[in-house]
Order: sequence, then structure tokens, then C-alpha cells
Amino acid sequence: MTAAVTVPPVTDDHPRPSPLGGLWAFLGGGMVMAVTVLLLHPVTRQQDCPNWDLYLPMMALGWLALIVAEQVLPIAWRNRPVWMVAGRGLAALLTAGTLSCCGLLPLETLCH
Repeated sequence: MTAAVTVPPVTDDHPRPSPLGGLWAFLGGGMVMAVTVLLLHPVTRQQDCPNWDLYLPMMALGWLALIVAEQVLPIAWRNRPVWMVAGRGLAALLTAGTLSCCGLLPLETLCH
């Protein structure tokens, strides 16, 4: 004899996701990059070039990698349609890439 097993219905009673959910790496990384550049005192003359020309592009690539990693986490997908997550992730990557290139490229070309 087998006993019937009753399973309670699954309810998704999580609160609504934050509008910024899945974009924390974009926002936090952007602030870290901006503060880092400001603390390094951006140069305006080639004679003042510091020795951090390798670290800054590596930080920018790390920022982009963290944005990609955050977009594949389940928390970024919670109660959102696929098109919204993909669109937000793509927008964050394009914005971060553009800001990195436009913000760091002048510093890099000045020093080389």
C-alpha cells in the first residue's frame, strides 16, 4: 500500500525586486573607478605620468567582468522577464565600456 503524499502549493511571496538589483557591480565599480582616478591625480603633462598605466586598464576589465558575473547571478533574474535582464545587463556593459574608454583612454594616450 502506498500512502498519498500531499505537497503544499508553492507560492512566491518574495518582495518585489529592487530596481537596482543586478546593477550593484556597475554602480559600485563605477564609483570605485572614479574615486581611484581622482585619488591618482589625473595628469595633464607627459612629464607627470605615474607608473599605474597597467593597473588602470586592468581595473576597468575587472569592472566589466564583475558586471558580467553579476548578471548571471540568480538574484538579478528574480521575478524579471528575460528581455529585461538581458537589456539591463547589455546597457550596463555598454555604459561601463564607454565610460572606461572615454575616461581612461585620454590618460593612457597622454602617458604613451
